[in-house]
Amino acid sequence: MTDSKLIRLNCPIKVNNKDNIKNLIDTAKELISNTLSKDEGVQDYDLYQSQTDSNKFLIFETWKNQNNLNAHMNKDHFKKAVPLIQKVCEMKIEQMTIEKEKPKEYKLIRMNCTFESKEEKEEEAIKDTIELVNNSLKDEGVIDYDLFKSCTRNHQFLIFETWKNQDCLTKHMNSEHFKKLVPKIQEKGTLKIDQLFIV
Repeated sequence: MTDSKLIRLNCPIKVNNKDNIKNLIDTAKELISNTLSKDEGVQDYDLYQSQTDSNKFLIFETWKNQNNLNAHMNKDHFKKAVPLIQKVCEMKIEQMTIEKEKPKEYKLIRMNCTFESKEEKEEEAIKDTIELVNNSLKDEGVIDYDLFKSCTRNHQFLIFETWKNQDCLTKHMNSEHFKKLVPKIQEKGTLKIDQLFIV
């Protein structure tokens, strides 16, 4: 697990008109470039596109602390780009703190599983993960489950999951499709798992 108290943002985006996809990607790439080169305390910042629905995107951010995130949100490149994105898309902002211990009370469990595939294994990794997605969407207590691919970096993916509670997540991890497919996916690259809590 990542060190305690890092700030994680998941910003799901839905593009209602396919003609706006290029504008979204171009605007987000400029925001990403400026953020990574100019902002203090940024650990990760990227745009991912769903591999099951081309209209769905996710901005994935990790910050050293809240002060760094606040400073980022006051920068000109943020104030310019985000309204442009919101103008052509539906965007939610979900902020979580990466904790070592589960909080006593929480609304939902969020899993961010970043995956870097081996170049020669990428197509197989996508196929296996989409099979996992399709099976997992039938599991009890699942809210979201999808595979996203980075719009800026080759072979970089994000498995995005939301669960009603720990019992549902545990049952999922004990399911036949999880035990069959996750080892196959891990053989094709490097998988890093962050478990977060929406409070």
